[in-house]
Amino acid sequence: MAFNGKKALIFIFNRLWFGLALFLVTVAVAVSMGRWAIGELDEYRPLVNQFISETLGSRFESGRLVGSWEKLEPSIRAIDAKLFDKSGSEPVLTLSDLRLKPDLVESVIHGELVWKELSVGRLDLTLAESEDGQWRVLGFPATDDADDSKKDFGSLLAGSHFSVDELKINIQFYSGTRTSLMARDMLLERSGDFYRIAATLGAAGGKESAQLLLETRGEVGDLSSFKGKGFLTLSSINFHGNMSAIVKNWFPDLVEKIGDVETELQASLWFDIKSVGDIQMVGQISAAEIPLNWLADAEPFTDFHADITGWFRIGDSWGVRWQAADFNWDELSIEPFNLVYSQQTGDKWGYGSIALDRINLQSYTTLALKTRLVPDKVLTLLEALNPKGHMRGLHMTFS
Repeated sequence: MAFNGKKALIFIFNRLWFGLALFLVTVAVAVSMGRWAIGELDEYRPLVNQFISETLGSRFESGRLVGSWEKLEPSIRAIDAKLFDKSGSEPVLTLSDLRLKPDLVESVIHGELVWKELSVGRLDLTLAESEDGQWRVLGFPATDDADDSKKDFGSLLAGSHFSVDELKINIQFYSGTRTSLMARDMLLERSGDFYRIAATLGAAGGKESAQLLLETRGEVGDLSSFKGKGFLTLSSINFHGNMSAIVKNWFPDLVEKIGDVETELQASLWFDIKSVGDIQMVGQISAAEIPLNWLADAEPFTDFHADITGWFRIGDSWGVRWQAADFNWDELSIEPFNLVYSQQTGDKWGYGSIALDRINLQSYTTLALKTRLVPDKVLTLLEALNPKGHMRGLHMTFS
């Protein structure tokens, strides 16, 4: 039987036309059903809350759900939502005015919800440090399995646009120290495996004092694959807030004596993100003056400047190196010095060290006596000994 090309083309064309028509009808039916269902979304709120609660293993509650559908773009809005701790009594994550636009095509391709745009008015969450120095968001199931990690974060990182008007991060160290960080106008943008995060930072209850920019590359949903660079500019610091909460573990008397010290400064810090759990830092920091509020009519430290490097390794340690640090105070001559401060993490938080390359004993004795920063017993000893000369390679450990 001879091959009839014309009939074959007609047959193929008819089948393609039939398939296209069937697809369009299916899409039209799905869109019509979706528009009808999304308008009644709030009636299904108990089922939505139950599904999310069972998925996360913690009680989840949402406020009114509002849905709309324009052309082929559905959108969902949740007025308020809360995720509670394991006991179900304290919220560990709260958000207001969540607005979500799913990407229907990408969701079908990935077989899970992928959003085109996700924005939140205010988001409060809590980061907690575990005994082994690891960090997780309270309320979400902890897991060490890479596949589970991809599943937990896949939907979040698969979107192309994520914004938060106001983000409050409550930080709980294993030592019991608690502090908070605020971020405003946070924006995460994604293109393929490239991510850019920008935000304005500040201490909770304080003014905005820093600008952050991070650029990373990594596989969607696999946090361990992310590597990148970051840049932070800082314009002021308040010692009485977040910093004092951390230092108070080791030096409670010093923190109480210093009180509220806020100063304008200029800092530029660059970050090398080798992985989410291994971050290196380098930069410069300076301040025209640092007031000594705890001393009546005392002159401030002036012309402070230093090069700074540091590291943060999850499950291991963090630390800061002050290099060529220098400042002036009254008529006292302070030689530039190098200082390294380090602290271990998790249940070893009480272990740390301070190292100085050299100390001019006479200058630092005068500084200690005039600023009253050291304990009274030490001041009495210094007054009696009146030490002179230099000490080099000083290393002190804490445990």
